[in-house]
Amino acid sequence: MVSRFLTRILLALMVGCCLSIAGAAYQGAFQNPLVFPDILGASQGAAFGAAMAILAGFTGALVSAFAF
Repeated sequence: MVSRFLTRILLALMVGCCLSIAGAAYQGAFQNPLVFPDILGASQGAAFGAAMAILAGFTGALVSAFAF
């Protein structure tokens, strides 16, 4: 039981670290502290991939993989 919660906590920490690194990379690339992923179309690309996977009938991890 404890290991299950520990793995979720570690995964949440890793996701947070990756998001902060991605944000810092965007800010560094554009020299703008208010930049967000929509400028490069990353959000639209992920939404398109997920929508195609959902329309194709995939579920769960495959939808996430297509969004990635």
